Amino acid sequence: MIVDQPAMAFSLDLPYAYGEPSVEALLKSENQHFVVHEQLGFSPEGDGEHLFLHVESNGDNTPWVAEQLAIGTGVKSVDVGFCGLKDRNAITRQWFSIYDPKRELQALLDAAFLPLEGSRLLAVSRGQSKLRRGQHAGNSFVITLPLETSIDQSASEILEQRLASVQQFGVPNYFGLQRFGREGNNLPAFQQWLSRAQDERSKGKKGRSSRKPRGIILSAARSYLFNQVLSERVKEGSWKDLLLGDVELNHLPTAPLWGRGRSATAGLPHDLECRAL
Repeated sequence: MIVDQPAMAFSLDLPYAYGEPSVEALLKSENQHFVVHEQLGFSPEGDGEHLFLHVESNGDNTPWVAEQLAIGTGVKSVDVGFCGLKDRNAITRQWFSIYDPKRELQALLDAAFLPLEGSRLLAVSRGQSKLRRGQHAGNSFVITLPLETSIDQSASEILEQRLASVQQFGVPNYFGLQRFGREGNNLPAFQQWLSRAQDERSKGKKGRSSRKPRGIILSAARSYLFNQVLSERVKEGSWKDLLLGDVELNHLPTAPLWGRGRSATAGLPHDLECRAL
């Protein structure tokens, strides 16, 4: 019998790098206010067993597009690949791959796109392998934030100063609220799985828990820990500074996405990670 453990409080309130907001604006009030262009980081070879599709979507999220492409071309869902999940409330551009060794699926694309009223095909190519999650180099964004009300001169000056700081130093790259599910419910779900796994281990059951967490649940837990480390760096003002012992990426400090193995940080950054985690 599993002993119920008290639920942890998972706070999603994170410290600001430049102080409390001085104005309020609307995020994603319209799809065209949130534009995302996927940067694949390479060009499809132009030949191979996989059909590559560059797709622009307005109001269609990635899983829906992938599902309709699978149905429309008659392939299994697993045969459709993509690099990352894009939002529904946005205008997005990204690449999909479809396993097509017989080179016969391109003729079916017009019919496959009929249910996708918000999507259109921009380009078609071919590649040697399926697109995998996280394979792309990154994303570029154009985000429009309409102010809810007019602002006075003082607030306008504060806003201009902060925008200048953002342009010079950037912002702490927290994982956003959407990663944690509605009202943060992905985090208690992970805690429940972890409690079951620990209970099974304490009873001497070998191997992993038979009830594995869904990928999005595990991702939420790892993202939450990342945010805890980053928030500590923000509190002490070192989030944008490379410290001795940091793991850097493009000359910027990083935080861990926790998994197997030990952290590669050392010294002060390592001590800070341990304290936060």
